Amino acid sequence: MEVIAYSENGVSLQGLLVLPPSATVRAGVLVCHEGPGRGDHVLRRLEMLAELGYAGFALDIYGEGSPVEKDPQKIFPRLMPWLEKREALRSRALAGLDTFKKAVQTELTFAIGFCFGGTVALELARMGAPVDGVVSFHGGLKATIPAVPGSVKAPILSCVGTEDPSIPLEDRTAFEAEMIAAEAKFQTLLFSGTKHAFTNKDAPPVPGLAYNAWAEQQSWSAMQSFFRALETK
Repeated sequence: MEVIAYSENGVSLQGLLVLPPSATVRAGVLVCHEGPGRGDHVLRRLEMLAELGYAGFALDIYGEGSPVEKDPQKIFPRLMPWLEKREALRSRALAGLDTFKKAVQTELTFAIGFCFGGTVALELARMGAPVDGVVSFHGGLKATIPAVPGSVKAPILSCVGTEDPSIPLEDRTAFEAEMIAAEAKFQTLLFSGTKHAFTNKDAPPVPGLAYNAWAEQQSWSAMQSFFRALETK
């Protein structure tokens, strides 16, 4: 695992790069962290991607490596300004993507994200960033800058739990309408009885959040199928 220093708008950032053990790299995968910060869950995902033959890069939204905030009362004040200022969020995410693409040059680059990171990955898709596919795991779907026809270049896979209080049915419906209007190629994968943060074994025991092994395994498998289809098209 290599730490790569970069910056955006005068803020010092630290990305984490993990390469596969084999000499051949299937593609690059940008990994966007959750609202609390870049914790063990993201590190596990980098290792899992490397085992599959991908070069993974965990970007840094908050700065200084995005250390994890464990106090629940401080998490939302930390992430909400980014959700409210999507242009700033897009710029910060794009800085991570650009750094990754310069560090590891691959034919294809994908972006994935979890929770808040899923929203970050979707913003990259909405803005037409140079990625070849986007996967959001229980990422928020609301758009303050909706996609417009032709803006979404990358196919999208969104994995959502039906019992996720932060992604209600109306948000899923609005996202579907947005993507259809934008003429985007997208897929929504729904998991019954599944709450927010279902991929994270370290999800805190608070209402609305819960790890779900079945949904975690199925969504990760769906991501792999999604990538394979794009790699062989």
